[in-house]
Amino acid sequence: MRVHRCCHCRRVVGAIGRPAPLHHRPLFWNETSTPGGCPICLSGDTMIDTPLGEIQVKEMKTGMPVWTVGKDGTRTAGTIKMTGRTPVPQTHEMVRLILNDGRQLLVSPGHSTTDGRTIGGLVANDFYDNARVLSADRVPYTEEATYDILPSGETGWYRANGILLKSTL
Repeated sequence: MRVHRCCHCRRVVGAIGRPAPLHHRPLFWNETSTPGGCPICLSGDTMIDTPLGEIQVKEMKTGMPVWTVGKDGTRTAGTIKMTGRTPVPQTHEMVRLILNDGRQLLVSPGHSTTDGRTIGGLVANDFYDNARVLSADRVPYTEEATYDILPSGETGWYRANGILLKSTL
């Protein structure tokens, strides 16, 4: 049986053609969908740090230059090895992450941090990327898709709106 998982808690919420409980928000409910969890990517207008300046993630293409970060924290020029665009349902929610140094990001809750957590697991007063989290609230998402990139290099790390993230690709 093909099942679908809740976008937020990842529990199985039903099979194709069967309604999900109201407190869960399934991703896709049609015959062409594939099972899976939440799209774990960035909003399309997120700015990615590159040697050419900041570029919207939805404009990034394979082979373009990008700044990546090594395990030792050194910024290195790399290239985009892969890009991802994931359609999302109208019920998709993102996390509006706000750090005390002014950086902000709209990102899916399941997106990886560089220290093994997820963005959705961050709460006020946590520390991430040398800053204190002011808020990490879930908000409705109105775009049709989320986006991610995979930079070359040993870590898959890059900066999105100045915030260090790990690729989900």
